[in-house]
Amino acid sequence: MRPEYQENLKRMTRFNEWEERSRSQLTVQAKLDQFLVLYGLWDFVPENIREKVHAEHVAALCRVQKRLKEAGELRKFNKQLNQENKQREMK
Repeated sequence: MRPEYQENLKRMTRFNEWEERSRSQLTVQAKLDQFLVLYGLWDFVPENIREKVHAEHVAALCRVQKRLKEAGELRKFNKQLNQENKQREMK
């Protein structure tokens, strides 16, 4: 693994650990307040950017759904293959 990649990974890990510690110390009310502030900021985003972000989000959801469907079909295929192999072994 390249040193730059390892350093970035360490930084991200440290940040995630710090964020988790910070979040665990917040009260439920503070978490709710943060959410409401962030949610309210969305109103200040221009409409064309909101539409673009929404379209990208929907496209990403569709890609994930397609991959999950393909994975499910692959799992079914592998299961069927295993059953056929077991039947051949029994003969």
